[in-house]
Amino acid sequence: MLFCLAAALVVAVLYSQSAQPRYAAKPLSYWLRKLSQGIQPSNQAVTAIRAIGTNGIPIYLRMLHARGTPLTTWVRYPDGAFLVDHRMVAGGAVAPGYGLAELLGFEVLQPLGRQDANVVRYDALRAFAILGEAGAPATTALSNLLYASDGYRWPAQDPIFRSIHSPEFLNWLRQRDAACCLGHIGHAARAVLLQGLENSDPGIRAAAAQGLGLGRTNDSAVVEPLVRHLDDTNTSVRITVVWSLGLVATQLGQGTNATSVSAISPMVAPLMRCLSATELYLRSYAAVALGNCHSAEALPLVANLVSNGNVGSGTLEAMTRQALENITAHPVSYGVQPLKVPANP
Repeated sequence: MLFCLAAALVVAVLYSQSAQPRYAAKPLSYWLRKLSQGIQPSNQAVTAIRAIGTNGIPIYLRMLHARGTPLTTWVRYPDGAFLVDHRMVAGGAVAPGYGLAELLGFEVLQPLGRQDANVVRYDALRAFAILGEAGAPATTALSNLLYASDGYRWPAQDPIFRSIHSPEFLNWLRQRDAACCLGHIGHAARAVLLQGLENSDPGIRAAAAQGLGLGRTNDSAVVEPLVRHLDDTNTSVRITVVWSLGLVATQLGQGTNATSVSAISPMVAPLMRCLSATELYLRSYAAVALGNCHSAEALPLVANLVSNGNVGSGTLEAMTRQALENITAHPVSYGVQPLKVPANP
């Protein structure tokens, strides 16, 4: 009986691999494993993903449906911050460094034969980042996944990032990863994300905002909709919008020429107002965004944040100090009215 079960398992594995698209005689699953090994994916794995092209999309879409559980997510990501932050990489193809807690979680899960669903989806997300515009045939399916709420709707005032490890948050992570994939596709998926930004569900708005930040379209058309949502009623949406505007400023050239200044200018004054927000992450990400703009008008405000210690600690503090250095090294005037340096929030 045991022999029959083992034989059946071997046949199933071999059949699964034979049904996959291949590159250099290796199945896609082999290249996805190579893609996820180490801090940087191997050049050969990137070449393989590009060569396999749209033939891999059905598999990536199945991977994006992977659903995490509160228990396995807690084991691997005890504080949850890693899940929120590690997707926030413009290129989408750089794996983050793992802390001790994540490594311990990996050691617990892997011997049990359990690969965390968030990692499975992240591998698919990186594949779409490599495909870029070639991933456009997946736009409709990704749009459906973005709107797949599984019956849960975020309350209007419920901060999404405060619900770490809940089943609802884990479902939102799937929505967010779908939005990130849409962002990597670029122009072909922009309309879907702009529509999502106006959705009544703040979870979908936050996911769409992050996707727009990752969209490597160099498109100023996303600036006005994002700026409008700096006044969103949901804290998590506002934080994500500020983060995304920082990436958009980089994509639009950081004020290095007249076209870039014109495209970025509408976001500068609204971002400066965010520097006096009570939410730490909103202040810090606004400072980073203004650093990416190299806004001369924001220089005294960002300097005030740093000198008064209103930027948190660790990574947030380092990011804000880097923003101050960026502006100081190459200040760009956007012709907006400077704001008075605020008192400590």
